[in-house]
Amino acid sequence: MSTKKKSSGRQSNLFTFFQKTPKTEKSDEITPIHGDSGKDKVIDEAIDDLENIPAKKEITTPSNKNSPKIANGTNKPKITTTPLSVKRKLSKTEEKQDVSIILDDDSNSGENVEGFLSCAGSSFTDSPASPQFSFKRRRAIISSDEEEDDDLNKSKSDRKIRKNEDKVDKNLIEVKEVLNDVKRENDSEKMSISKEKMEQDVPIVDDDSCQLISQKKEKSTGKAHSFIELFNFSNNDGEEIISDQKQQSKSSSNVLKTPKSTKASHDGENKDGDDHFPHLDFEFLKKPRDAQKRKPTDPEYDSRTLFVPPDFLKQQSPGHQQWWKLKSAHFDTILFFKVGKFYELYHMDAVIAVENLSLVYMRGKYAHCGFPEASYGRYAEQLVNKGYKVARIEQTETPEQLAERQKKSKNSTNNCSSPRIEREKVVRRELCRLTTIGTKTFGILDGNDSRDSNDVAVDPSPNYLLALTERKSDNRSNDGFSRFGACFVDCSVGKFFLAEFDDDRFQSNLRTLFAHNLPVQLIYEKGALSSGTITLLQTMLSSVPKEILFPKRQFMTAEDTLDLLSEELYFGSGIDQWPSTFRSLLDDSPIPKPSRQHKLCISAFGAILWYLRECLIDVDTVSMRQIELYSPPSLNFDDNSGNICPMSSSEAWKGKHTILDGSSLLNLHILPSLSSNNNTNSNTSFSLFNTLNRCLTASGKRLLRQWISTPTCDKETLLGRQSCIKWLMADERRPHLAKWMELLKKIPDLERLFQRIHTIGSKHRADTKHGGGGHPDSRAQLFDSDRYNKRKIRDLLVVLDGLEDLMRLKRMFLNANEMDAEKSVPSMLTNCFGSNYKEMNEDLQFFKNAFDRQSALEHGVIQPNKGVDEEYDLACSDVISCESHLNEFLERMRKVFKCSTIKFVGTGRNSYQLEIPDAFCKSLGTDFRLTSQRKGFKRYYTDELQQLFDKLTNSETQRDLISAEVTRRVFADFSQRKDKWKNIVNNLAQFDCLISLTLFAQSSPKKMCFPEFCYDSEKPFLSISKGFHPSLIDAVGVDYIPNDCELGGKNSPLMLLTGANMGGKSTYMRQIAALVVMAQIGSMVPANSMKLTPVDRIFCRIGASDRLVAGQSTFYVELAETNIILRQATSYSLVLIDELGRGTSTFDGTAIACAVLKYLSTKICCRGLFSTHYHALCKFVANNPNVKLGHMACMVENANLEDPTMEAITFLYTLAEGASDKSYGFYTAKMAGIDVEIVRKAFAASKMLEENS
Repeated sequence: MSTKKKSSGRQSNLFTFFQKTPKTEKSDEITPIHGDSGKDKVIDEAIDDLENIPAKKEITTPSNKNSPKIANGTNKPKITTTPLSVKRKLSKTEEKQDVSIILDDDSNSGENVEGFLSCAGSSFTDSPASPQFSFKRRRAIISSDEEEDDDLNKSKSDRKIRKNEDKVDKNLIEVKEVLNDVKRENDSEKMSISKEKMEQDVPIVDDDSCQLISQKKEKSTGKAHSFIELFNFSNNDGEEIISDQKQQSKSSSNVLKTPKSTKASHDGENKDGDDHFPHLDFEFLKKPRDAQKRKPTDPEYDSRTLFVPPDFLKQQSPGHQQWWKLKSAHFDTILFFKVGKFYELYHMDAVIAVENLSLVYMRGKYAHCGFPEASYGRYAEQLVNKGYKVARIEQTETPEQLAERQKKSKNSTNNCSSPRIEREKVVRRELCRLTTIGTKTFGILDGNDSRDSNDVAVDPSPNYLLALTERKSDNRSNDGFSRFGACFVDCSVGKFFLAEFDDDRFQSNLRTLFAHNLPVQLIYEKGALSSGTITLLQTMLSSVPKEILFPKRQFMTAEDTLDLLSEELYFGSGIDQWPSTFRSLLDDSPIPKPSRQHKLCISAFGAILWYLRECLIDVDTVSMRQIELYSPPSLNFDDNSGNICPMSSSEAWKGKHTILDGSSLLNLHILPSLSSNNNTNSNTSFSLFNTLNRCLTASGKRLLRQWISTPTCDKETLLGRQSCIKWLMADERRPHLAKWMELLKKIPDLERLFQRIHTIGSKHRADTKHGGGGHPDSRAQLFDSDRYNKRKIRDLLVVLDGLEDLMRLKRMFLNANEMDAEKSVPSMLTNCFGSNYKEMNEDLQFFKNAFDRQSALEHGVIQPNKGVDEEYDLACSDVISCESHLNEFLERMRKVFKCSTIKFVGTGRNSYQLEIPDAFCKSLGTDFRLTSQRKGFKRYYTDELQQLFDKLTNSETQRDLISAEVTRRVFADFSQRKDKWKNIVNNLAQFDCLISLTLFAQSSPKKMCFPEFCYDSEKPFLSISKGFHPSLIDAVGVDYIPNDCELGGKNSPLMLLTGANMGGKSTYMRQIAALVVMAQIGSMVPANSMKLTPVDRIFCRIGASDRLVAGQSTFYVELAETNIILRQATSYSLVLIDELGRGTSTFDGTAIACAVLKYLSTKICCRGLFSTHYHALCKFVANNPNVKLGHMACMVENANLEDPTMEAITFLYTLAEGASDKSYGFYTAKMAGIDVEIVRKAFAASKMLEENS
């Protein structure tokens, strides 16, 4: 092989795909099949002459600014034949193929150019003095191995190459045709066979630089050779295909044919704009069946798999057989199929990739595209975020391992002549990772090489994968009540949550679970969910990808789940070693046995475990042993008014939280909408979470979301947070606060990094044996393995640096505390920097002294210092001992010969030769064996010296074997210590949340106050003076008007709110709810003052729409939500109902609204706001002491009782006592642009209806 050193400039990786016919000979020398050997010799000599034409003039290349230029007489590319060269074609198949000369781009110099010649035929010039080579590709992709290469430049380069392909040198074609005509005369009988067209793609890749591949004298590198043979046919393969040509011609869609000539090749290729690829005609894709040949109509049909006919597989190359077998097992997944240094996508996968990733099709009949290995993370992330499943297929075998496997296979099948054994001559590939939007773990291949960029914290929101199953509730089986089992996991941090609960027929608890823990992917048991639950999933989680699992074999039973968890890979057989949370779900038994109340959630855990096994991250995630129980609000299905518990003491509220169901969280804009993860929503920026979120760490943001979705009622917690914010807001703390914030910004997402380090240190992933139970990633042959090893070291160093920043933050906090001796620091803040910090400091000191950080980061390997790894230390001690014995031997020889110049020389296997001057060699004994000599010196081995050297060699080999395992052990050691650091991370998140609430209070342009809680009031109450909506106080161009609120206590608990359309009623109701939530997370609120009794639950019936999928009208949805309020509200609840009854007739709506309002005011007596446009309600509640009237004021100019279009209304957005005169709906119609005449006619009709009623 003709090679050059890899140029220092930026190189381009060039990939060429083209056609070839089956091999006919295994040796380099090709013997003609028949015909006149003399004529053949003349032809071969002519070809050799053409191959050795000197390149005196500049090679013609496409007009591409990235194309290299070869100056005259410099770095002339040598044109040689290849295993797919013209000689081979003339001897067997006589197929005309194209020549692809791909030149590497050296950005530093136009003189240092390397050529890469790949051919399935050859073309030559007719003028030795003026050779010109034209680019002629069958399929080519020019890709950079740098991650930051621009796809647009790649697309432009591809278009320019295609433009120049039409400029083929006619002289080259003429010479080729003459040679072929001569040969055709000799092989006329064989030509009928060789004219049959078959296509075989052969990717020829050189991993580091573009080189020339020669057939005879020059050898390709091991890696390039393995890529060349990737899709090769054996001799038997070729014979098998030739014998089946008639069948192939009938099913042209299954076999890609080889063109007869250059022109035919161009005509047969799939041009730009023609998207009809052969896979669209495959019958088994038109009428798919699963791997077990089941039709889609079969109840057991598995859409994840595909049946690929064996006859079709026989027609494929070994490489494509691998692809189709993997596609058969993962039909719903896009395969990133590793070929050399590139990931390839074929057929339907290529179409999706081109449409979504802006890739370019490679030239050819079938859909085909690819990209470099370094770009995997970027492209996989794009597809996964769009809802696709992506599988990473790696080569898990080296060429040497392939050769050894072939040798063993050959020895075991000497008596078997089956051609299929030869077809296995292809490196082994395995599925190493299957990624979905719910199983993202931000692995090493997904990251980047910048230590400064915290790539794992770009989006700190948890990505929950949720498993759900349902059964009829044993308690209320006849009333439509269900019992749900759920398990959801955030794979990026390795944390599981299990829940099992009863629910009403409206799935209230399930809705709350979805709102509190928004899943990004859902799996559920086939046939287990009721129609109502399916409808809920299709409406509330319409944009969330869903998969159905078969009962038992996929969605495992609780018993099967426990049996699987008993394996050593997970929890082990000893129940006492299982996580305590999981043990609480089991019966008291020596063997794992699920309790009756938790069978469903354990079964859901089994479904998650099965799915994680499919994605090959089950051990990584479960071995984190982070399992928690989730308890949604328990429902009291009886009439709440008769079971109200007295809550007139702080002890009664201890440990309790305010309940906000899914409807309240979304309709009150407490959390971002469910669709905000996938789509930009204008309401998202006005959610309370985004308003309060000033957190600087990922863990802090996740905790703040939890605080807001489940506010606390605990007095100690509320007062503690208030005191912390008050202390942090002091003027003397401002300089310290700025420094603390700077440190917080540097701290990475430690929770996700803990999981990543745990995965790297997993012993399961260190098992490299095929079939030995290890992870296939440990066997993957990655071309940029050094880069990935450095990323591993970088992640460890980032965590260590982050923890050291935590220690600096603690020291800075304590220093600030000492300087402020007059005011004591709140205990909640001191607890944030209290326990475990001493142990963490010791651990950090250990890792600081464990290894050289800079050396490890540069080489991607950890060489531990003494005392870190005992086994490694022993191995190093043995090496040192052997070296010491050798030095003692040398000193003894110097004393014996009385010569100080005697020394050891040599390298490698010839090390430690004893070099003795010639003057002392005459007296040597017979035990000195001469090995080599130089002028004046001779070199010897003795038996003793040989034994010492052999012992040293064995010790060094053992040390190197242990050294390869040391890096993993360091990561594993770190992972074992992580449990004690999790509390520190949780405390850090709490400190970050407190700072976030402090920053919000400091940045508010309105007056802020701390709410006062009253736990001993006889009647619940809520009092707000001059309150603002927190999400609107910073709105640009809006002068928001404050409002008061007095509910309960000495006042009426309910307010009937009226007012003009667009007068601010709904905003006022949302404002009250938002201020209550802020108060109960311990935050300051934008108001002059606020006093309240804790709220146990906030109910909201604001805004409604129909549910087409569920067949539910708007009015039905309103009443269903109202029913939940009437059944579950207590006197300590806050109820917000907006315009109930508007979805039906006026009389029906008024009657229903009146009945609901009366029930709330007399039976439940809760605090609430009830808005309406039914002014008749004001008369019905006039004598009800529990209901007071209020309205949103407005000012009317030009009041006209005959023509409402003459009126001008100014909304004051101020709450006033009493009922409003009317709703001014005609003015709203005028504002909306409805024609004035239509408005006047409507007003006339309204007066007529009013008079008749």
